[in-house]
Amino acid sequence: LEVAKRDRLLPDVYFNHPLVQGERDVPVYPLALYVDGIKFARTDSVLGFFIYNMLTNVRHCVVALRNTELCKCGCRCWCSLYCVLSMLRWSMASMAAGTFPTQRHNGTPFHDEDDATRTSISGKRLGWKAVCLFVKGDWAEYAGTFGFPNWASREHPCMLCHANSRNWFS
Repeated sequence: LEVAKRDRLLPDVYFNHPLVQGERDVPVYPLALYVDGIKFARTDSVLGFFIYNMLTNVRHCVVALRNTELCKCGCRCWCSLYCVLSMLRWSMASMAAGTFPTQRHNGTPFHDEDDATRTSISGKRLGWKAVCLFVKGDWAEYAGTFGFPNWASREHPCMLCHANSRNWFS
């Protein structure tokens, strides 16, 4: 990390991040979230959520949701995705704070008998921090998983600009 910082091998967004700029005591590691569909059978696939360290480029699969088991209530799978995104937010917040979580991802306390280890380390320092600098995926993941508009949208076919279907190609 120190070599990457010294030689400016990390993107500018790392150096401009408020957590990185304000931290002097512990290292702050750059992370990215990568989301993509993975076909594993002729008729099924999984939606994979990966966290990777931007220094080593090692990916860690943190969640795999089988598409055939996602919620079908008409919510566009948001019932299933909310749980995953909530857990990821909780994990990222703990890493950014540099401490072990003090409660579960849903805000309820740890139970002594069920979570003896978690209770014993609750609130203790990790000795490092991490920030998620990028959320990566293909257009299908941005539009489907994260709910951004897709190319078929008449009002906002591009999530990066204010184009609409009439001036899309201008």
